[in-house]
Amino acid sequence: GDMRLRLGLLLRQLKDLWRPCVDVARAKEMAATGYKASWDAATRAGDPSPSPPSEWIVSSDATLPAPILAIATKYDGLMAKVDALGLEGCWNAKPLINGKDLMSELSLKKGPEIGTMMDLQVKWQLLNPGGDAAACLVYLGGELGAIRGGGT
Repeated sequence: GDMRLRLGLLLRQLKDLWRPCVDVARAKEMAATGYKASWDAATRAGDPSPSPPSEWIVSSDATLPAPILAIATKYDGLMAKVDALGLEGCWNAKPLINGKDLMSELSLKKGPEIGTMMDLQVKWQLLNPGGDAAACLVYLGGELGAIRGGGT
């Protein structure tokens, strides 16, 4: 649950840019290992210049140095986790209960409590992807009671 929530909240901030952000983080971490872009002759074909060629041609039997492979595996695992948790596009999820209905159902007045309840709803939806509005409302009612000091 905690991993799903943390990844979901991060994806909701990054939105469609999450994959490019992962790619940049992966490249930055790989660059920090000290390996140059031209790791060895097996990873390039036909360009003896010291600068990277415009198009990389990686042979199928080329092996990456262990530190680079470990970084690639880590980031591939992160992307697979997002897919496995079904979080792709979670930033497009609409609230189950809009602010006006929350005010009515929970007897809220305009103010910061609405924002708090909307934030809690986002978290609840990330943790309960098949959940419905009624179950979310029960949860939010309990949280509101706790916030107001009434317990759950």
